[in-house]
Amino acid sequence: MTSTALVAIPSVADAPMPVDPRLLRLKQMVVDAVTADNSKRNYAKALDHLFAFAAGRPLCRELLLEWKASMEKLSPSTVNIRLSAMRSLVAEARRS
Repeated sequence: MTSTALVAIPSVADAPMPVDPRLLRLKQMVVDAVTADNSKRNYAKALDHLFAFAAGRPLCRELLLEWKASMEKLSPSTVNIRLSAMRSLVAEARRS
């Protein structure tokens, strides 16, 4: 049986920006600190979203406030998960 479904190939413009390896280590530390599998998945997704939003810019208070403002159309539970992940990232960065 032959499939005729088209496969979408992402363009170079859609390719993710390279993330600083230090941020990736912090992300892994945050994800490892959470026990529930759903939380691990949601925190990882939230931090990926944050890194994509930052697009190589350094993480600072102004950028995090801008990121928070960009989530106004999301559900409150989604915003809370993302902010919790961000708070955990900042706490882990302080400890490191």
